[in-house]
Amino acid sequence: MKQLVERLASIGYTTIAFSHVVYGRPRPDDSVESILQLNIATTHKRGDLDESSIGAATGNHMSKGNTHSNIRTVRRLHAIVENSSDVGVYSNTNATENAATLSLLQEYDLVSLAPRNDVSFQLACSASEADIVTLDYTAGRGGVQIPFRIRPADVRAVVERGAAFELHYCPALLNVQQRKALVQTARLLQVASTGVRPKPRILFSSGGRTITGDVDMGPMALRSPGDLINLMQTVLGVEATTAQNAMRSSAIKVLERGARRQTGQLQSRFAVDVVSESDFVRQSSAKDEFVEKSQEKKGEAVVENENAAGIGDRTTNDGLDDGFITL
Repeated sequence: MKQLVERLASIGYTTIAFSHVVYGRPRPDDSVESILQLNIATTHKRGDLDESSIGAATGNHMSKGNTHSNIRTVRRLHAIVENSSDVGVYSNTNATENAATLSLLQEYDLVSLAPRNDVSFQLACSASEADIVTLDYTAGRGGVQIPFRIRPADVRAVVERGAAFELHYCPALLNVQQRKALVQTARLLQVASTGVRPKPRILFSSGGRTITGDVDMGPMALRSPGDLINLMQTVLGVEATTAQNAMRSSAIKVLERGARRQTGQLQSRFAVDVVSESDFVRQSSAKDEFVEKSQEKKGEAVVENENAAGIGDRTTNDGLDDGFITL
């Protein structure tokens, strides 16, 4: 595990999440203290990701994340959910009945749900305690599609809660058929997001990794932040800003949300605008015309340089100090 952390640090990541996977609802023995003891030797200590912007929001809970070899680790609970009753425990609507579970969830810096059917997906998108909804394109028929439909209403529910959708890239790198499934899933999400404002946050992470002792079982599956930003733009057709945010500001916003969830300070709802398709087409055309004129003035070289940002590069509003996040 130490070798994995060292390699992630060497290719530009400053924060990673170690996940504990459960099926359905968590049990008392899924407590952070008994599961995720990150005993990796510390060589260089970093401060918080951006103390000026998230230090107050994170408080003591985020400080529980360990710092090792120029990289900061946080703890994540990843739940695979199929039954509606299981998804229900990840919501505070029944706070009295689910008090023990909600207390356990507060031990984790992040909570993600991976639905396995239409019903669990719709409920997961509205689950108050879920910081991330994972679109697992290996869980459907033949292992090459998502097992549910993505509807605009589901996208709006995630946006309203300040949560994010997540796509894993490791399966697509190792399997040709699943590569096509990743592209298709990204496309389905983009179509369902048409007309939803603000746009949903998207995270692009490696996904679960199999580790035996200190041996990384998937060394070829890891990619640098710059490679992933380029892959999202050129292969998945994601806008440049969205692709860069997936490694930066979107990830930090999810961590901020997790910190607020831990302290019971989540906002109830975010305002979401619904734009008609005709309005969206007109706005897109105007935006494209503006971008074309701007590029003529700035020159393509500047844009290409920004898209290939190296380690330590930062944008004005990305919310990070000098690095990338993989969750």
